[in-house]
Amino acid sequence: MTHCTFIACIVLMLLMTTTLSFVLTDQMLGVRGSSADHPGVNAQTLARVVCATVMAAELSLMSALTTGDLVRSHLTHNRSVD
Repeated sequence: MTHCTFIACIVLMLLMTTTLSFVLTDQMLGVRGSSADHPGVNAQTLARVVCATVMAAELSLMSALTTGDLVRSHLTHNRSVD
């Protein structure tokens, strides 16, 4: 398994457990509900987590495209356009 494929697998697993991730994020980061002291801080923290996840997925996709792993895996699993 190449490095890019490994990263893609990790990102896919993270995206598949999005609901669970948000629940855990609420609990781990303490961003559930609104902050009484600083309104909007919890929303900004959660937005940063979501943004980092999406950027990691995009980076993984771009690296898979660059190395040819994406095309190769699609052809291997008969997802070619014939």
